[in-house]
Amino acid sequence: NLTGGQYQVAVGASSADLTLKGGAKVAPRALKP
Repeated sequence: NLTGGQYQVAVGASSADLTLKGGAKVAPRALKP
């Protein structure tokens, strides 16, 4: 399991990758709990 901080970092990196790949619609969803 990830801690809150690790989760935010992981989600942040994933969201950045998705946005760069044209997944702007997916990234915001990943930020929601």
